[in-house]
Amino acid sequence: MKFKSSLNFTDKHLLKWSLRGIDPSLLNADFKEKEHEIDWDSFVDHAQKSHLASYFLENAKRAAIAVPEKVSSALERYQQRIFAHHLFCLEILLALNQNLNESKIEHVFLKGWDLVIRGYSDLKVRQISDIDVLIQLKDLNGIMKVLKEMGASVRTVDFKSKLHEKIEHYHAPLQASYKGISIDIHVRLFSSLTPYSFETEDLLLNKERHDFQGRSIYLLSEIDAALFCYLHAYKHLFYGSALKVAMINDFSYFKTADLDRHASLTQATQALKEMLEFEREITENHDKIGFIAFTFERFLCFRKMTFLEALILSQRRFVNLSIRWKSFGLIFYDIFPQRSFLTNNFGSSSYFICWLRRSFNFFNLFFKTKK
Repeated sequence: MKFKSSLNFTDKHLLKWSLRGIDPSLLNADFKEKEHEIDWDSFVDHAQKSHLASYFLENAKRAAIAVPEKVSSALERYQQRIFAHHLFCLEILLALNQNLNESKIEHVFLKGWDLVIRGYSDLKVRQISDIDVLIQLKDLNGIMKVLKEMGASVRTVDFKSKLHEKIEHYHAPLQASYKGISIDIHVRLFSSLTPYSFETEDLLLNKERHDFQGRSIYLLSEIDAALFCYLHAYKHLFYGSALKVAMINDFSYFKTADLDRHASLTQATQALKEMLEFEREITENHDKIGFIAFTFERFLCFRKMTFLEALILSQRRFVNLSIRWKSFGLIFYDIFPQRSFLTNNFGSSSYFICWLRRSFNFFNLFFKTKK
């Protein structure tokens, strides 16, 4: 199913002018022709919220564009704030890396820090909010000890039932907070309910060592990191959940050679195929786009979900889950989770009240849509 592009003039050009690899001469000519039709207040607001601000600023500098003073000032202030945040976050990452090495806990860093450490991304450009680390399950208690000794507060994931805890394996069962920075501890790249076949032991066995800031830091192999980049974005788009719009630029950092074959080996062929089509639709500025690109555009322009989108997302979620439920017990506890799960996530009221709050979350998907 194809949809008509949902972007207005300003959002369309915010995305177009913020893509990596745009020809500076073409950008310069396009900007001079279109700048008088741009709603600059909306442009600045959406550039910041979508994390595209610094990409646009860097493109504008290369194209020698004279951006309106209020726009450049606002976006440069924003860039300075995220750069300061990244430097603070980097100190924590380096300290964590040293402590993990001293504790002999095998690990790799993921997502935004992967790109920075490889030298692909600049700390002033690609926005990073937290730190993601992949370890083996057997080292979970060890890293919890390391984090607590650093002074971090630590919490483990809440399972819906004892059966879920036994059968379902979360990708990030441990979250920590240190000096206001979130640290997510992954033992898998994805939940065991996804069809992908990634073994953490193999991922760590194939890890790469990088010299960064005078330290040895480990990352996924480049092909694993590239496929994870696509599949992680796909997860957010597939479920219609919170998304950093600027992730469209992450794909351009990686080479796609052998990616199809790797996706086949990891049971991710269909997801990669959909993401590559989505990438073409967005970067080539198609007027008619698929559902994933339509979802992406919704996050960029901050519009409400349509009723049709809610139906499609609900159907996709149901199909994705129903084929992976392993027993009637999981289905039952998905609907009626244990009391501790409801209390931790929906307050300390009676079971029935908490259950209603949780159930309303699903129907809220439809209530918040535009008909």
